[in-house]
Amino acid sequence: MTHWHLESIDWLDSLPDPSLRRLRTQSTTLEFRDGQTIFSPIPDPDAVFILEQGLVRIYRLSSAGGEFTFGYVKPGEVFGELAAYDTHERDSFACAIDRCTVLKVPVPLFRDLLQSVPELGFSITKQIEKRFKQIERRAEDLVFRSVAARLADVLLMLMEEFGEDRDERCYIRLHLTQAEFATLIGAARPTVNQTFHQFRKAGLASFEKGHVVIIDAAGLRQITMSAEPLSHA
Repeated sequence: MTHWHLESIDWLDSLPDPSLRRLRTQSTTLEFRDGQTIFSPIPDPDAVFILEQGLVRIYRLSSAGGEFTFGYVKPGEVFGELAAYDTHERDSFACAIDRCTVLKVPVPLFRDLLQSVPELGFSITKQIEKRFKQIERRAEDLVFRSVAARLADVLLMLMEEFGEDRDERCYIRLHLTQAEFATLIGAARPTVNQTFHQFRKAGLASFEKGHVVIIDAAGLRQITMSAEPLSHA
C-alpha cells in the first residue's frame, strides 16, 4: 500500500524520509464500513491507529450495557494511542462513521517513532491533551448542567468541528441519530427528542434530512450558560 492519504496529514511532516518509509511499509491500511467496529476492549493492545479518511466514534459501555460516546476522531488524528504509552488494557470501542480508511501502526514501531522524532511526540501529546480536555468538560457537564445546556454545548462543539455554512445556517456534516446524541450527553433518547423539539420551536436548531442544522448559534450559547431548563413557551 502507498498510503497516499498520509501526505495530507500535517503533523507527519516532522518525520524524516526513512521514518516515513518505515511507517508506510510496516503499517497496514484497513477499510471499514459505516457502523463497523475498528477495535474493541482487549487486555493487551498491539496497535495504534491513524485515521486517513472518514470519521470514527470512540465510546464505552456501562455495566448495564448503555453506551457513552467520548467523542469523534477526524482525519489526521491518532486514536487508540494510549497503547503506546503503557501496558494497560484497552477499555474503549472505536466505530466507523461512514466509510473509513485507517492506518494500523504496530505499537513497537509507533514507540520508536516517538522516541526518534521529538516533534512527533509533541504533536501526539497535543492531540491527547485536547481529547482529555473535551472529556473532562463533558464529565463536568453531566454533573452540573441541564440536558438542554449539555445538548446545546455538544451542538456548538460539533458545529465548530464539522459545521458547513449554507444560506445563513450551519449544517453539521455528521449523520447522527437522536439515540447517538443521547450517548454523547448522557441522557435518555426520549429526553433528547423532547429537547430537540424545544430547540426547533425556539428557532435554535432542527433536523433536516438526517443532519442537524444550527439556526441560532448565539441562542444556543445562552442556553449553555444557563442552569435552568429550556422554557416550553
